[in-house]
Amino acid sequence: MNPNKGFTIIEVVLIVLILGIVSAFAMARILRGDSLDSAVISDQLIAITRLSQQKAIGRNDVQLRVEPEGANLVVTVSDSSGVLETTSVPVAGISVYADVNQQAACSNPPLSGLISNGSPMILNFDSLGDLHSGGVATPVAITSGARLCLSPDTSLSVCISKAGFAYRGDCLP
Repeated sequence: MNPNKGFTIIEVVLIVLILGIVSAFAMARILRGDSLDSAVISDQLIAITRLSQQKAIGRNDVQLRVEPEGANLVVTVSDSSGVLETTSVPVAGISVYADVNQQAACSNPPLSGLISNGSPMILNFDSLGDLHSGGVATPVAITSGARLCLSPDTSLSVCISKAGFAYRGDCLP
């Protein structure tokens, strides 16, 4: 028999220790499912806003409506013929604030403007794909754009320029 076959006890202990550390990090990541929620919500809001802008080009006015429904944020795109698209985004533990004509960073979200069942965010695009009116509950003329602030992670908030383009981050003047 060759006495050099197999693993030493030190090698086995090191492998078990390394596997334990890796599995502890993996379990912490798996059990904490909200770590990417803000990023997913932000990406979905940007995608549906860009879809709204594209649908508006060359058509009648298109409306984007963002309203919570239970633990979800329901985003509806419609025009004069009816609903074009509806998306439901889970937002458990995340508050969404919105306002128009604000260029300030979302690190200071507005005290008003919390999107709720009675106060949806409404954005109206014209036939050129530009924002022409919008707001929470009561639409007003848009002069500089709109923002959707995701709390607690405001770095993933969504800005929509007056030209109708949606992007992640603070609104630029």
